[in-house]
Amino acid sequence: MIELKSIYMIQLIDDRWASFNAMNLSSCPPPENALLAMLTPVDLADMLAQSERVTLRDGEVLYQPGQPCRDAWFPCAALVSLEYHGGDGSIAELAMVGRDGLVGVPSLLGMEPTHFAVVQSPGVALRIRADALRRRMREDTAMRQVGDGYTHVLLGQIAQTSACKSLHPLVNRLCRWLLVCADRLDAADVRVTQDQLARLLGVRRESVNHATSMLQSTGCVRISRGHVHIVDAARLEESACECLGFIRGAHDGARARKPLRPAARVLRTHFSDV
Repeated sequence: MIELKSIYMIQLIDDRWASFNAMNLSSCPPPENALLAMLTPVDLADMLAQSERVTLRDGEVLYQPGQPCRDAWFPCAALVSLEYHGGDGSIAELAMVGRDGLVGVPSLLGMEPTHFAVVQSPGVALRIRADALRRRMREDTAMRQVGDGYTHVLLGQIAQTSACKSLHPLVNRLCRWLLVCADRLDAADVRVTQDQLARLLGVRRESVNHATSMLQSTGCVRISRGHVHIVDAARLEESACECLGFIRGAHDGARARKPLRPAARVLRTHFSDV
């Protein structure tokens, strides 16, 4: 159901931007965010008029539980992690949002968030007041469909991420995580430290060190201070768990991708995640 809806939504981009070109609205350039690209040229121009371009800082908390979510963000060149923070200091990543989506789904529902939204990779985003976005969604059926469709996809990603942690080995989850980050940033270089990886994946630092060393020894990635550079994306895909295919399919189902194997034999591992 998610994939079919995504195929429909992606198809809207080509149709609506053909209309955009015909109207020659030079003052409204094609957006860097995939959700905004699904809007009609008139709706897009109205959204941009109500939005402001901001720079999201590394580690910035956009919203958190117990506080109203007054804004929504459309990342253009940034990555935001949606996280659960436990009372004992533990953290679990629920999903990540980049130029594919929207940060602030609680604001669409008019509810306080139950999780944290933390900037994982700094960059540019478009920020809009939550009440203005809700008003636009009430008034515009097409915009409401885009928002509802993305909310459905995001909930699917959260469920898939939760199941992934219970079912799949760390090294294969790490491959999936790196590739999803690269997709969201549209870049081969992922800005992340070993400590951040351990925190987001819910494992010990030693386990992450072991897993990243394995990937580097096979030539899939190159590790430097605070960065993981994807050298061989195809091999990394072969080593990722099947959750990668689900998450990618939910966001860009119009693209034809080969089925992914659950894990590559060369990267099978038996070390503990705890």
